[in-house]
Amino acid sequence: MIGKAKTSIARNMHKLTLIYTVLALGGCAFFEKSLDTNSGGDHVRGKAKPIEIGVTHDDHVSAYGGDHTDWKSFSLPDAALLEVHAYWDNPSIQAVVNVRDQFGGRIFELKHKQGRREDHWTDIRMRDGEFYLEVVAKRGASVYTLELKQKGTSSGVQSNDIDAPE
Repeated sequence: MIGKAKTSIARNMHKLTLIYTVLALGGCAFFEKSLDTNSGGDHVRGKAKPIEIGVTHDDHVSAYGGDHTDWKSFSLPDAALLEVHAYWDNPSIQAVVNVRDQFGGRIFELKHKQGRREDHWTDIRMRDGEFYLEVVAKRGASVYTLELKQKGTSSGVQSNDIDAPE
């Protein structure tokens, strides 16, 4: 009788473990899907909003408010030195700005310096082509302003040179 009770308890524990595992995995999938439920449509590279060099662009990200990621696209007709400027309404946000190539591969990860209202990354050597900015809120929320500046075509920049900023 005791042996049957132990077997029954072991079976029930196995079932409970399986149920908890399924619920946990389903919850993770739900959470990931809900990260960008309020994105406004720019949460994936294929729906990136085009931005112009030399013009400021405002948007909002929120790690927990359904707008976790924003994608922007831009073009460089020639190899150049690029500047990326980000201005944050909430300087305590934990965020990154990724510069990505035409295939979505990360070229640079530009981390926001928490506590600062402005981040500036200069002298980024870029080849000509199509590129993306991916703004990701890791914790917190903020309205932000992005500005790209091109320092002109640099004769020292070859079309295949891409160097990370110091």
